[in-house]
Amino acid sequence: MEELVRPHPESLTAVEEWLKSNGIDLASASRSPAKDWIFITVPVALAGSLLDTEYGTFIHPRFERNIIRATAYSLPVSIADHIDFIPPADTLPSSMSR
Repeated sequence: MEELVRPHPESLTAVEEWLKSNGIDLASASRSPAKDWIFITVPVALAGSLLDTEYGTFIHPRFERNIIRATAYSLPVSIADHIDFIPPADTLPSSMSR
């Protein structure tokens, strides 16, 4: 299965170079076995800058749980074709309100 989802080496290089050029230390990143996922932890301000977006706090009305998400994001043209999506940037659990 890993061979089916493994990204093209060009995609790996493009994404890694983009992250490094934005100050991300890839030594702290983790990857899935197929390298189709990369996991990084960054401050919200840096995430907003990387994804050309603003994050907001959303509140679950029943559980009163805060969650930080964006309603949309965009990627530079140079890497947009190499990335399918960036969770959890714009995904909200059901029944969330702002």
